[in-house]
Amino acid sequence: MKKLRLMSSAAMLAFLSIGAMTFVSCTDDTECEVGYEGKDCNTEVRQKFIGNWTAQDTEVGGSQLPTYTASIAASNSGIDKLNIGGFSGLPSNGGFSANVVVTADGMTFRIPVQEPDNDGYQVYGQGTINAAGNTITVQYTIKQVSTQAEISYTGTWTK
Repeated sequence: MKKLRLMSSAAMLAFLSIGAMTFVSCTDDTECEVGYEGKDCNTEVRQKFIGNWTAQDTEVGGSQLPTYTASIAASNSGIDKLNIGGFSGLPSNGGFSANVVVTADGMTFRIPVQEPDNDGYQVYGQGTINAAGNTITVQYTIKQVSTQAEISYTGTWTK
């Protein structure tokens, strides 16, 4: 009888241990819906990017663009979408007058190929925000559709 009770207790203890490990590991592996992050999945991924950023971009192998303000705001087109106003500076300096739409994912945003001003110039690239949330590093390319000529830029945007 003691042997049966001891075996039953050992089996129950093993079962509870496995159940507890499974419960703990589930919380670590929680996957949030697209556009959300955090322990409770209630934080919008894009939130950390929103605001006005002082942007300093440099043509790869070339000169610096004049400093400009990149205004990042939530987009109505999706929970993971952002609009960037003033992208690449004033239109007179080669920047875009219309918003550039980007997709946020974790600590990065992706700039899909788009022609914001419908003027024959496309933009594409990406940006990454630092852990402190006060600097974004961007890499993007502007392409003239008719000639296929491309100019690439890197930039540092600070809040």
